[in-house]
Amino acid sequence: TSVLVIGHNPGLEDLLATLTREQPKEASPVMTTAALAKLSFDTNNWVNVLENSGQLDDFKTPKILTGDDLD
Repeated sequence: TSVLVIGHNPGLEDLLATLTREQPKEASPVMTTAALAKLSFDTNNWVNVLENSGQLDDFKTPKILTGDDLD
């Protein structure tokens, strides 16, 4: 029921943009080094995970967590 995806940009930023209708406003670029995005879907079947079908539940970067500019 869960999956963890680890990767590099621009792939992860493109995936986030494809799966959700919203983009986090906290960071630019969105998926900085060590950024975490938690998505949820209204389905338990991976076949139904489609473009714009995800909800961005949470988004964190090291800068947000520590207040430091680690980028």
